Amino acid sequence: MPPPFAKDFFSGIMASMEDLTRTQTVLLCLLVSFVTSIGTGIITVSLLQEAPQAVSQTINQVVERTIERVTPGGTNTVTKEVTVVVKEEDLVIDAIKKNEKSLVRIAQNVPQGAPNVVGLGIVTSAKGKILADRRIFSDGASFVAIFSDGRQWPVRIESSNEITNIARLETLSEPPYTFHPAITSNSDNLQLGQTVIGLGGRTNNQVTIGRISSVRFDENANSGAGAKDQAKPVVSITMDSPLKESVPRSMLLNLSGELVGVENWQPENLSQNNFIAINAIKAANKEIFE
Repeated sequence: MPPPFAKDFFSGIMASMEDLTRTQTVLLCLLVSFVTSIGTGIITVSLLQEAPQAVSQTINQVVERTIERVTPGGTNTVTKEVTVVVKEEDLVIDAIKKNEKSLVRIAQNVPQGAPNVVGLGIVTSAKGKILADRRIFSDGASFVAIFSDGRQWPVRIESSNEITNIARLETLSEPPYTFHPAITSNSDNLQLGQTVIGLGGRTNNQVTIGRISSVRFDENANSGAGAKDQAKPVVSITMDSPLKESVPRSMLLNLSGELVGVENWQPENLSQNNFIAINAIKAANKEIFE
């Protein structure tokens, strides 16, 4: 129960309010609202000063996004910012769309029937250069690259690397034709647990979504004097989910749609989830990307 003096105090206030005119009552309400707002502001500032920095930054961002700016010309400019929530599903779909035209299927011509797909290729330049697996080619056979629009152009090996088993193909296309080279990213910046997308498929596109479960570094790099604090380059990447319908040289993408690795295909492995980091491919094949 409230103390007796509080009861007498509020009773006096109520008795006094009965003698106020309508105008005085309105003015009194405005005064109470004004005092209340000042008190709320003081309490809010005090709480912000004691709150953790992350909380303060969040509240400050909300305030900054609703502030009204006055330009030197005297006009008021109100900036309205809309927060867009981007789902991981949307990023995956967008990443696949960005690379569909960069992925080609390498097929061997046969005397009768449609060409037999033996591997995948990745367009690496606007001139039609393609990255592929050199082991899928056999002497005396002819090969074609089947692009996303169904076009088929003959290809031949321009150069190859026996260490990485990477082949650089030349496309013998009839001009004009627009090639869509893949956009690469710095694979040394990859993090464990990062979401990645495997894009491959023998006859049509197959997608595997997983996370980076491990990475292997080049232990021989940055071993000289003064290189103690330098990060070692990533050589290979392992994804926790095996590729669906594995085909040699499937693509490994990040959520930005950038190429971060190429499948390190091993014919004896049924579960293909290991990829050569794109930086390692560039280091061993200087002219593979233009």
